[in-house]
Amino acid sequence: MRAERERAAEELVEGFLQSAPEGWTEARLTWTEDDHSLGHRGEFRTGDGPWQPMTGRGAYSSIAAPARALRAPGGPPGGTGELVCAPGGAYGLVVTPGTGVRGGPGGYLIVLDPDARLPEPGGEEETGTAPPAGDPAEAVALFRAITARRAGLLGGPEPLPAPATESAITAAERRLGARLPADLRALYALADGDSADGPHRWLLGEGGWLSLDRAVAVHGHQRRPDWTGWSLAWNAVILDADPPGRVRRCTGDPTRIPFLTGEDGNYVAVDLAPARRGHPGQVIGIGRDHAHGAAYLAESVTELLRRVLAELERGAYEVEDGNVWLDSGLRGAARPPRPGAVGDRPGPEVQEVLHHGQEDGPVDLAALAGAPALRQVGLYGGAAARDLAPLRETPVESLTTAVTGTALAPLAGHPRLRALRLTGADAPVDLAPLRTLPALCGLDLSAVPLADPAVLAALPGLRYLALERRQWAALFQAGGPPAGLAAVRLDGPDAGLGEALELAARLGHPLEVFRAEGAGPVSARTRQTAATPASTSTPGPT
Repeated sequence: MRAERERAAEELVEGFLQSAPEGWTEARLTWTEDDHSLGHRGEFRTGDGPWQPMTGRGAYSSIAAPARALRAPGGPPGGTGELVCAPGGAYGLVVTPGTGVRGGPGGYLIVLDPDARLPEPGGEEETGTAPPAGDPAEAVALFRAITARRAGLLGGPEPLPAPATESAITAAERRLGARLPADLRALYALADGDSADGPHRWLLGEGGWLSLDRAVAVHGHQRRPDWTGWSLAWNAVILDADPPGRVRRCTGDPTRIPFLTGEDGNYVAVDLAPARRGHPGQVIGIGRDHAHGAAYLAESVTELLRRVLAELERGAYEVEDGNVWLDSGLRGAARPPRPGAVGDRPGPEVQEVLHHGQEDGPVDLAALAGAPALRQVGLYGGAAARDLAPLRETPVESLTTAVTGTALAPLAGHPRLRALRLTGADAPVDLAPLRTLPALCGLDLSAVPLADPAVLAALPGLRYLALERRQWAALFQAGGPPAGLAAVRLDGPDAGLGEALELAARLGHPLEVFRAEGAGPVSARTRQTAATPASTSTPGPT
C-alpha cells in the first residue's frame, strides 16, 4: 500500500508542476479534504521572496484523484496534505488523515478535543416568567378567516392535509420533549400542515407549514447549537434580537420548535424558553441565516396570524400559479443589526462597531463609553485604539485591535470579554491584565511580540490559542501552555504541516502521518521554466 501511495504522490507532483509559473524556485501545494469536498491552494516563490498564489484552473485540474489516493487505507475520512517541490521535481510530502489538523498557507488549526464546544451566552440567561400571549380560540378563528379569504381569491378552497388527531399531537410532543403552545396546538387540530401531497401553500405567510412529523425531524437538527468550527467560533458573537431581552442569545436550543420552513434552510419556530422580557410560545426566526442569533418575529402564533390576515385585508398580496403570496413579511428581521461607527455615540440598539484602516492614526473609542448593548468591537487593517478604557464599562465580548505597549491595562477585570485578537503592536505586549479576565476563552496573539509568554499558562479558562512558531517555542520554554486548550493555531505564512503535527504531539495529541520524499518526475515545462538547476537536496515541508 505504501508503494501505491508513493505512486500517487509522484502523480500529484507531476500534475501540479505542469502549471508552475516562469522563474519559480519553490512551489507548495496544500489541501484539506472532507466527506464532500477537496479544498486546495497552490503557491510559488522565487528565491527568498514571499509566497504568491498560483492562479488558473490548470494549477489544480489534475490533483484531486492522487490527493484522494493518499488517504490512509481504512482510516478516517478526509485529511490534510502539504507538498513542497523544487524545480527539478524533488519533493517532500506530508499527509495526515482525519480532521485533527486543518488549514494551509497562513497557518494550521489543530483540534485537541474534537467534542469541545464553547458555551453560548443564552445558556446562562435568565428565562422569562410572563404567561403565553397566544389565544387558541382566536387562532382558530383567524385561521378560518385566512383560508376563507384565500379561497375567495383562488376561486375555491385549497386542499389541506387532514387534521392531526389528539393522539398524534401528543405523540409528537413526546418526541419533541415539550408541549406545543396552545394556539399552535389548536392549528394542528385543524390541519397537519399545509402540504397535501404537493408544494407548501405558505398559508401562514412566513413559510411552508410543516407537518408534525416534519417538525419533529427538523427539530432534531435545529435543537443543537450551530457549530462552525474553531476557526470561526472562537471569537464569534451571538447578538441580541430586536427588541432586546426577548430571545435568549443562542443559535440552537431544544426549546425552539420549528413549524414553518422557508424552504431555504431557514425556519420559523415557537420559543418555549424566552429571555426575561419574552413570552413562552413567541415566534422567532432560526436556521441557516441566523448564525448571529435568532430573530424575534411575533409574541405568539396568534399575533402572526393577525398580521397575515391584515396583509390579506389590505391587498398586500399577489395571486400567481394557483397560490396567494404575501408582498411583505417578517423575514427581513433575519438580517443582523447594522454595525455602528467608532466616532458615533451608539444607541441602545448598537451591538457591533467595526472600523477598517489606520489612515487617520489611532482610533478614539471615547464615544463608546457605557454603550449598553455593545458586544463586539473590531478595528481592522492595522487600526489601533488610542485608549481601551472606554470599553471597560461596556458588555463587549469580542475585541480585535492593534495595541501599543501596556494598552491592555484598561481592560483589567472586565467581566465579559471572551475573545481577544491583537493585530499589531509597537512594543512587546504586557499580558498580565489577561489574568484578571474571568470570561476569557479565546486569544490570537500571533501578530504581536509578547513581553511574558508565561502569563498564558496562568489562564485556566483558555480554550483557543493562536501563536506563531517562535511564540510557541517561547511558551514551551516558559513552562508550557494552559491545560484546558481544546484547539490551537500555528500561524504564519511559512508555517508547515510538519510543524503543526510536531506541535500537536507536544500538546499531547500525536496524529497519524504519512511522509514521502523523492526526486520526482521532471516535466518539459518544469525544465523550461525553472530559474535554477535541479537541486540534489530534497525539500521538506517548511
